[in-house]
Amino acid sequence: MAYSLRNHIPVLDWIQIEITTNCTAECIYCPHSLLNVKKNLPLNSFQKLVPDLKHTNLVYLQGWGEPLLNTEIFEMIRICKEQEIPVGFTTNGMLLDEDAAEKLVDLQLDILAVSFAGTTDVIHNKIRKGTEFTKIISNVNKLNQIKSREKSSLPALHIAYIM
Repeated sequence: MAYSLRNHIPVLDWIQIEITTNCTAECIYCPHSLLNVKKNLPLNSFQKLVPDLKHTNLVYLQGWGEPLLNTEIFEMIRICKEQEIPVGFTTNGMLLDEDAAEKLVDLQLDILAVSFAGTTDVIHNKIRKGTEFTKIISNVNKLNQIKSREKSSLPALHIAYIM
């Protein structure tokens, strides 16, 4: 952790904000299905955090839920980018359709991690129930095509692999 010399406020490497507990998957290792709490962080609550988010090097919009299920995620990303705050999130990839991918490229999301739990349909789909390995690969390919078409290096694509 670094400190701002100007006002002695700590600058955090990153902060994680859970913007939803909703998810389309039922992964065998995830506690979200046991907790049975299904809520989205409202945009007005997120906006209250923005002044403090300026003291971090990265805002990560993710927890146990699927961030793309919070319909306000694109506005949250826009707000962070407007404040010059780097922003990213992890997705299970199922909702990363062409429309979402185009928005993420247009917004210049900094990091997009996609979760995998195997390198084949059989293994991945068994562990990450409710997701489809082949569809996720297709969605990632679409994202890369859009980035190429728009000549954009963002979002940086990270693979979150469960071993």
